[in-house]
Amino acid sequence: MADNTIRLHDKTFILYKHSDEILSRVRELARELKELLPDETIPVFVPILKGAFVFAADFVRFFKGPCEIDFIKASSYTKDKSSGELTVHVSLDDVKWKGRTIVLLDGIVDTGLTLNKLVADINKFAGKVFVVTLFDKHKERKHNVQLDLVGFKIPSLFIVGYGMDYRGLGRNLPHVYIHKESL
Repeated sequence: MADNTIRLHDKTFILYKHSDEILSRVRELARELKELLPDETIPVFVPILKGAFVFAADFVRFFKGPCEIDFIKASSYTKDKSSGELTVHVSLDDVKWKGRTIVLLDGIVDTGLTLNKLVADINKFAGKVFVVTLFDKHKERKHNVQLDLVGFKIPSLFIVGYGMDYRGLGRNLPHVYIHKESL
């Protein structure tokens, strides 16, 4: 049974999505993506680190077909808010992945800053780019970004768990929690 309330640093969080519900939706997203791809396509899954690593691990295990995996580390957050600036720490190999189907996996999309920049850069060499996110804070969108598959649309809530953190804590939680004061 999940703890209904947790404390990370100076903030209290309450249970929002149980791991059973999350895993069920991730399994469904992997199936939906497989149906969108031609049979001969071997996608390159690219989780956006650090927040998408748990989502990506489950997603690729549920994906029924061959695939490759690469990683990119990008951040636009300081503490619990977007800084408005994107820092990319690791780049994709644009020669190795030229003409390929790239699937960006993101844990959460809010302003769209990160994906807007990454998709523009990857479109310069990829054959096709898909964007799959587990959580979409669509009301916070400031940049136009096409999301191909969305796990859950959520209001402007501060969430942790299942790969997402608050100042380094909470990534290992199997469930997703919301900051009590963001309700």
